[in-house]
Amino acid sequence: MAIPMLSYPLHRELVVLGERCMDEDFDSYEDLHSLLEAMASALALTPDGLLKADWFIQVRDHRYNSLGSKAKFEQDCGAQPDMKVGLRWFHVLLCNILRHAPIREQEEFLRAYPSELAAFHSSGRISAALTKTYEPRRSCGSSSGTQHGSSSPKALIGRLVTPL
Repeated sequence: MAIPMLSYPLHRELVVLGERCMDEDFDSYEDLHSLLEAMASALALTPDGLLKADWFIQVRDHRYNSLGSKAKFEQDCGAQPDMKVGLRWFHVLLCNILRHAPIREQEEFLRAYPSELAAFHSSGRISAALTKTYEPRRSCGSSSGTQHGSSSPKALIGRLVTPL
């Protein structure tokens, strides 16, 4: 029996965004920082307003975030006066729900995702920022800055899949 999964592009992007937001290399992802700053501007909320937004509270208080993530958020970031930090941890907590909750709940949270933030998915901005987090870092030993020629995901796929 197959395990049902959501195949929405928004779902996949939000799961990966949440994973990258909790990545130990998060501080080095400049494009991800820029994305979160732009999202914060689009919401036009104060940090306190973010913490009081219904969609934020529903994610923070979800049962899949009650065993550590919620407490960690409140301990580490609850009084943080930075919208970018709040949105970072919001996406981490949302990722928990999108990975572990029943499909109906996942769909409900996708529908409740703020339209101001969903616009970043529609425009391709989330995808572009995430892609850059997977690009290899420039190495000192390579004059072109890439290994094995072009290392973009599309280039790698092109080398792996050859026409018959």
